[in-house]
Amino acid sequence: MTAKVLGETEDPRAVGALIASLTDKDPDVRSEALTALRRITSRDFGMDYVAWVTWHQTHLATESETETTEPGAGEAAPPPAGNDSSPAPVSSSAAPTERSGDLFRNRLADCSGPRESVRTWVDLGEAAVPALLICLDDPDPNVRKSAIQSLALTGRKDASEAVCRRLLEDNDACVRAKAAGALGLLEGDCAQEALLQGLQDPSEQVRFYAVTALRWVGDSRAVWPLILRLDDRDARVRSRAYMILKHLTGQELPQEPVLWQDWYGRRASRETDEKTSPEEKSRTGEEG
Repeated sequence: MTAKVLGETEDPRAVGALIASLTDKDPDVRSEALTALRRITSRDFGMDYVAWVTWHQTHLATESETETTEPGAGEAAPPPAGNDSSPAPVSSSAAPTERSGDLFRNRLADCSGPRESVRTWVDLGEAAVPALLICLDDPDPNVRKSAIQSLALTGRKDASEAVCRRLLEDNDACVRAKAAGALGLLEGDCAQEALLQGLQDPSEQVRFYAVTALRWVGDSRAVWPLILRLDDRDARVRSRAYMILKHLTGQELPQEPVLWQDWYGRRASRETDEKTSPEEKSRTGEEG
């Protein structure tokens, strides 16, 4: 009933409360809130809570900029906006980060799940990021998944820490899997360490996407953990780990864990020997 009353006021100040009502447990409340939002804003994002939050944050930022910008001396004030009480259209000047070429398309293909619902608010660009970061802590796992995927599509590396936290701490395996896939796009300082921990996740879906993302952010530190995944109980994880190992190492060994372990041991011994100075080798020989 409250959502219906708020809608009848047609007061733009009610928008925030109405958006919050989209997550109400009562379907009637959610329906009334959506009807009211459509009436007040002349927008329609359906029941996509994250899309509404993102639009609202962007709209408030746009209004704030308008209010704090006054005409300079000798400049004419802008013409009145008219009698339309609906919010002004969101500016599209803040375009999302663009990354072209096959590399980005391949990375995007590794990020699991449907992407249609995120396109609307990804198009809002940089202004959407603060709201999306808030949505990472939403109680609804579907909202968290959508927010993760939207952040991945923006390519904002500074969002990687929050996404790493979702991979390591979220109680929903689908959210953790989404976060693992997204880190292959976002990269960031914490990405590889979080993905290496994700290889130990009890969910095979999470392990699969963690292995996959290491193709983009993994280095020599990922080799041994990936070799261990060749014994994973899930066939998809074993197969993907083998593919990523070949990519990272340039080796064409068969998919046999023992052969990879032997190769890694020989390589580690060789690297240790190369790091040992002639003086140390001489001293070791004399002690022997």
